[in-house]
Amino acid sequence: MRNSFSVPYSDILFRSITKHLERRQQSDQNGTCLNGFSLYQNNCYIIGSQGSEISWADARLHCQTLGKNVDLVSIHSAFEQAYVAQQSNGVDTWIGLLNEDGNWAWVDNTPFDYHDWAPKEPSGDGSCVHLDQKRGMLWNDNNCDGNYGDHLYITQYICKASAT
Repeated sequence: MRNSFSVPYSDILFRSITKHLERRQQSDQNGTCLNGFSLYQNNCYIIGSQGSEISWADARLHCQTLGKNVDLVSIHSAFEQAYVAQQSNGVDTWIGLLNEDGNWAWVDNTPFDYHDWAPKEPSGDGSCVHLDQKRGMLWNDNNCDGNYGDHLYITQYICKASAT
């Protein structure tokens, strides 16, 4: 959908949410995070990057080694999705959503109460989920090894913990 200025509606929405995030981030400093984590809405986030292919399981393990109750990110609102996408800097990024026995669930056991799938996703081609840079950082199910053809692979992940 395009407006009269020929700017994609999704771009306008993303800019609006980004401005809201910036204002909210300035006033949302309740809590403390581990060193290197960023604070947003009482949660702490950090990007991990291997520089080379990383499997979903290895990304999760790395998050868990960072501290107690740290895991791959769960996303529960459009604002959190926009924040995570912004932090990912347009790079394919693993998130903590997993399909087990046909059911999608967050690895931190929080409710699966929000989703932001790319069109025609989930397609059933994998049990793990990443933010897909080719599809506007929307969600794409993928095989869990991080390789999805044509010499493309996932090198980044985002971890989340509750602020203290």
